Amino acid sequence: MRTLETKVWSPKDIGEAWEMKASIEDSAVFIAGGTFLQTKWEKGVPYPGHLINLGEIKEYNQIYFKMENHSPLLHIGAFVRLADCKNHPLINGSLVADAIGKIAAPAVRNVGTIGGNIANRIGDTIPTLLVLDAEVSYFDGEEVKRDLLENWLQRNEDSLLLEVMIPERKTPFHYHQFSKKVGRREAFTASVVTIAGAFSIDNNKVSFIRLAAGGGETVPRRLKRTEKLVNYKIVDTVQPQLVYQEIISEYAPVSDAFYAEDYRRKVAANLFMVEWEKWREKHG
Repeated sequence: MRTLETKVWSPKDIGEAWEMKASIEDSAVFIAGGTFLQTKWEKGVPYPGHLINLGEIKEYNQIYFKMENHSPLLHIGAFVRLADCKNHPLINGSLVADAIGKIAAPAVRNVGTIGGNIANRIGDTIPTLLVLDAEVSYFDGEEVKRDLLENWLQRNEDSLLLEVMIPERKTPFHYHQFSKKVGRREAFTASVVTIAGAFSIDNNKVSFIRLAAGGGETVPRRLKRTEKLVNYKIVDTVQPQLVYQEIISEYAPVSDAFYAEDYRRKVAANLFMVEWEKWREKHG
């Protein structure tokens, strides 16, 4: 980092961090791990004049369960390192841990934070968190608010992500969940496609389904039309080709110099259909 050109500030709490950013006339950027910003700098984006380091704010560097409406809710602080998150006893072995394990290399996961991965709105953990019906809490400069992650992703106003909350889901026996990523290489680069899903059957009928996709510069989102096409249907009446075409139609990836939209759509559709067939063969 160009320390001679960039000044680093370390606020003691969220309110002070927000005030710092508002009061600094020069360019100022919030930072915790800084791995996402590093990718921008490597592409030629100018260094900011000031970095406001959030990593020392302990309040949002924790992982814990809290009861809410008689149900446990997993709280993950935004400033928790990805590696620490993946290896935490409350998360290790889960779908979230699986998604984190696919992010770049261990050295990156040791520095980057889960909040940074979400806050850039294109992170590889987001499809999985959408499938798990995650919520987030955030500071808008006046108060701490809370909303579904899928709603927060569509907001344009400035905010500071504080926590991600995941409800505990009672999974039936005939339940399947997955998190998949296709990338150019195992390195510090954007993915081609990230997709996650969860579904279950009850009396040979699809009783639950969540499907979300992102990748590259695409803001991940739920594929609700595809979900509707499958949900509450008798398993044997679900037509794979129609599901495949619906994903192709609904998923709206952003193309880049490496991969076109059409290619990304087909990859996402193929990934889902492979998981669907695995599930059917196991529980059919």
